[in-house]
Amino acid sequence: MQNTNEIPTLALNVEEVETLHSVPQNPLDEALPLEQVKAQVQLIQRVMQGVMKKDEHYGVIPGSSKPVLYKAGAEKLAMTFRLAPKYEITRYDLPNGHREYEVICHIYSIISGKFLGSGTGNCSTLESKYRYRSGPIEPTGRQVPRKYWDLRKTNPEAAQKVIGGLGYAVKKINGRWEIVRKGERIENPDPADCWNTVKKMAKKRAFVDAILTVTAASDIFTQDIEDESSPPEADPPQPQPQTEAPKESVSERGEDDIPF
Repeated sequence: MQNTNEIPTLALNVEEVETLHSVPQNPLDEALPLEQVKAQVQLIQRVMQGVMKKDEHYGVIPGSSKPVLYKAGAEKLAMTFRLAPKYEITRYDLPNGHREYEVICHIYSIISGKFLGSGTGNCSTLESKYRYRSGPIEPTGRQVPRKYWDLRKTNPEAAQKVIGGLGYAVKKINGRWEIVRKGERIENPDPADCWNTVKKMAKKRAFVDAILTVTAASDIFTQDIEDESSPPEADPPQPQPQTEAPKESVSERGEDDIPF
């Protein structure tokens, strides 16, 4: 009769025994040397100063103590440290044609293939910028002042006040930029038009989050300024600053997969 109290033995081959013995007993055994930590921080700072461009790779938001890392900037850090993303995407179908995407971005070393860390992000067509559309606008006949264009990047709130406050916007009408009164907000009748946009936005949020985590760059950059942020529109042409204005930027700037 078999002894049920006997503790079973585990047969291990040579490779498995060596693996067990190689597991560090002290967390400090795998810690980076102090000089290597300093070198990584300095490298990120040099990339920011020597390679990245303000308003293209990162932005400065009034009231924020750290610059906001854009996807283009995260791609530069990924290229610098030879990192590659892999995505897990979960889709949730919501009532009335709405969708939500939840994305986990796993980061791997291109050199070794080793897993280094993850980041998460989600986006939904129920977010106000996708759920609603502005109704018909009402032109005011007032030309957009130069002060608006000067303030728009550095102080968006002050720029908004220049044209009348939250109920106003700017629009090019018959070749001239004018201040317009916004229409009442209405429900977007076709949320399916935004499905691909919110999917890419969720991927972008997860990617930036993962890069900040893996490179330990959160003390240099931040992400949590909506919309993690899209780069501002370009400056208005200088020859005719009172009648010309920046071209509208693409809403999904730099949101395609990182090109590895």
